[in-house]
Amino acid sequence: MGGLPCLRRQARRRRGRKPFELSQEYCVRSSKIYSWPSNRREFDLFVRVRQPAEKEDSCRLSLFDSLLISLVQQKMKILQRTQFGNPILRSKSKNVPASFLKTPQFKRLIKQMIYTMRRVGGVGLAAPQIGKSLNLAVVEIRPTPTHPNLKKKGPIAIINPRIVRYSKATIADWEGCLSLKNVRGNVPRSKAITVQYTNEKWEKITEKAEGLWAKIFQHEIDHLNGIVYVDRMTDMKTLMTLAEFKKRAVKKR
Repeated sequence: MGGLPCLRRQARRRRGRKPFELSQEYCVRSSKIYSWPSNRREFDLFVRVRQPAEKEDSCRLSLFDSLLISLVQQKMKILQRTQFGNPILRSKSKNVPASFLKTPQFKRLIKQMIYTMRRVGGVGLAAPQIGKSLNLAVVEIRPTPTHPNLKKKGPIAIINPRIVRYSKATIADWEGCLSLKNVRGNVPRSKAITVQYTNEKWEKITEKAEGLWAKIFQHEIDHLNGIVYVDRMTDMKTLMTLAEFKKRAVKKR
């Protein structure tokens, strides 16, 4: 760690490279979060975004980039998830107090939840699923092995969310859960919802969500209310293992 300042200076002087811009946004490359270390002791988990000077440079990682990735991975760990049957998954979560929103601990928790969600292959993760009774979840749409054509959206944190309107029209679709591993079930949900929440920038948001985005919101907000998706199923005969789901349901799509 002692050589980081020197490496940083060397990286900025690399021949043929223009200075890159830094911003406090999420940047995903190969499903991993990149961060810039703020000092020798700990890392600033705000994300470093590098703007390459050439198009062909966008897929190339320097030795310095690789060092940063390795250091961040050592600092960021996958959070342990609570499993189906844990009482916290059946309890209603508490609202996040305003005094906690801007603390470094809360910012770090959001980063860790996003990192964990991506590393374990989820599109949403609620705080009760990591053992914390907080009205907090992170959500994201991105391509998955069973849905490779999805258009990316997010990630965002939804804090103290509340669904204020459900559409009358519903649709049943397959769902899974990180707390109920390798199981799938057919769940009816509203096609569209209007949801209010506070985002990670502490802004009050009212958003109309439709389709998959609405389904993810409903699934994660259910977790905050002590509800899991099997409670919403109307036909328990559709509950099956992931292996059977891939053989039967995926082929029918």
